[in-house]
Amino acid sequence: MTDIQKLKDTIKVCMFDQYGTVVDMQGGLVKIATPFLKKKGWIGNPNSFVTWWRRTHFENSMIDALLHREHTPYREIGHRAVAHTLERAGVPGLERHDWNVVTMNLYSVGGGPYFDGVVAGRHAELHPALQRRLSVRPDSLDDYVAAEYAVEELRRDLAAFFTRHDLLLCPTGMTPAHGHDAAEVVIAGETCAARATMRATIPWDLSGSPALTVPFGRSGEGLPIGVQLVGRHFDEETVLRAGMALEEARGPLPCPPL
Repeated sequence: MTDIQKLKDTIKVCMFDQYGTVVDMQGGLVKIATPFLKKKGWIGNPNSFVTWWRRTHFENSMIDALLHREHTPYREIGHRAVAHTLERAGVPGLERHDWNVVTMNLYSVGGGPYFDGVVAGRHAELHPALQRRLSVRPDSLDDYVAAEYAVEELRRDLAAFFTRHDLLLCPTGMTPAHGHDAAEVVIAGETCAARATMRATIPWDLSGSPALTVPFGRSGEGLPIGVQLVGRHFDEETVLRAGMALEEARGPLPCPPL
């Protein structure tokens, strides 16, 4: 009997780890992470980032078992690992939260009862958008606490980011200017509520960061497009100086035909 035949006779089940052996997991993740990190302005090595992320993912996946805790879903472990790696890499975690939802949970608790008294039975006279906003209330106190935690997380991330950078340059709006009564807009092929165009400005309202919008061009339809400068707390001077430099580089903006 040959050695191969012995193996066939004695082995009942053969298992192997397809990730990293049959499948090039590292290469696939680097391919996905590269444009993601580029959009965030990170100039490090994407391969190193992925290695860092996978190591953190593995460590987090073992913690619950070692501490005899309840099982954490694999997807949640992945989210934690990416968030932790982004934080250590100095990339603000702006994409961890839907800032529209965060603001609605904060403002509805803080301002909702006050405006209920001000409106006092005249709710039907308000603009539909304002009616919807005032009608929203968090499902539980946990939602409000989570929103407060998200803001503190953002402030911490920005503080770390601005130890390495003087400014953050980002879009002002997610689309060119839309109609005043628009109920929906399309962002990256996805239909969203018109309020979603404010996603790039809302975080700075919450963090208290100085931010400046500079008109910088027009769309093919002649609609204005702006860029946004965000700076450190109490460093408005740097933000304003950078805004002046952008205006000088842009030159005069032609007025659209009336």
